[in-house]
Amino acid sequence: MAFFHIKNNGYLLIELLIAISILMTLLFLGVPALSWHRQYYAVDAMTREIIMDLHQLRQQAIGNGLGGMDDWCLSVRDQEYRIVQNGYIIYKKRSFSDRVYIPIEESRKDFRFDVQGRPKGKNMRITVRSADDRYERRIIIAAQTGRIRVE
Repeated sequence: MAFFHIKNNGYLLIELLIAISILMTLLFLGVPALSWHRQYYAVDAMTREIIMDLHQLRQQAIGNGLGGMDDWCLSVRDQEYRIVQNGYIIYKKRSFSDRVYIPIEESRKDFRFDVQGRPKGKNMRITVRSADDRYERRIIIAAQTGRIRVE
């Protein structure tokens, strides 16, 4: 009888194949979630970058105290945004990634601040959206104070 007793010191090949197939299934289920998180990250990163640039423009407007003589502007266009001085000198040009876009009604939308740090213009909002429209962040500039916040 001892002849038919086999001592098992490891895993069978079928057990290893089943464990690997379960792990691969879980991995493939997690891949779409990873791309979704990349879109979250792309929208949040673009939002933070625009907010930093808006803060710098606001501080530039307050600090130089020249009013309309030294006009700095953040100009949002179809596939990019620019930081422009006096309407023609481009200091920064940032293209949007393929995961992010900013919907605008016209060909461009400009954001400026006066010497008190208040925005010049109406509807001072920027919406940053993911390419599949499932996630968005709104940048809102308060009309009276120039405070920049995110929703």
